[in-house]
Amino acid sequence: GCFGTAVEAAVAYARAVGQAEPEEAAAATVAAQPLPPSEEAGEEAAEGAAAPEEAVGDAAREAQKEAKRAEQAAAKEEKAAAKKTRRKEVEPKEVEVRKPSEEEAAVLAAQAALYDALRDVDAAAVRRLCSPEDDDEVSALAPLGRLDGWETVLKYDATAGLRLSSQDATVAGETAFSTGLEFPAGGNGASLLCTQRWARDQAGGWRLAQHRTIPYTALADAAACLRCDRRGCVALQRTGAAGPAGMPGDGPA
Repeated sequence: GCFGTAVEAAVAYARAVGQAEPEEAAAATVAAQPLPPSEEAGEEAAEGAAAPEEAVGDAAREAQKEAKRAEQAAAKEEKAAAKKTRRKEVEPKEVEVRKPSEEEAAVLAAQAALYDALRDVDAAAVRRLCSPEDDDEVSALAPLGRLDGWETVLKYDATAGLRLSSQDATVAGETAFSTGLEFPAGGNGASLLCTQRWARDQAGGWRLAQHRTIPYTALADAAACLRCDRRGCVALQRTGAAGPAGMPGDGPA
């Protein structure tokens, strides 16, 4: 009897426990069961994505720094290129000097011989370089002024030490022209523009047909000029108004 009572009591107790905690038991049972393979992979992926979050941030910051360094380097190169371009624009460009032709060189050689004779104050040498023909302009001007022979023109050594620069020449058939700038010795920088007209002789050389000079100095009036041929020079003096201001040889009006 007692044994039966004890068994019955145990069974009743067991039933009471089973009825009181069915949800807890079910939860424990579910937790103890293994997860399906797909859910396990999902949890592992979530853990893997969360773990390197800090490393990804460092990489992004490093990439930003690298991009900024590249931008600064590009800006520096662009600035250097712009500076180089400006320097090229400012620097004077080399001017290609055209070489004279063979005929032009012969005219320039005749011009050089003329100035050698003038520097040497050699009237006879000047006449030897001249054409035997009288120049029409000099002939027309002579009655209006005074035609001085080369001995008179060179008498006071005005052409001694005379320098010539900026020489140029052009040839037109049997006639040629040369130009240059004269700098008298002791002239304190004063200059004169000179032109020569040349005639080809029978031997193919060049003879001086006419020689002109005029003062060519900024802010100074050209008060006189010369017209010369084989006979000598006629000096022409200005009697009219001065030319436009600022023109070499025609100073302030």
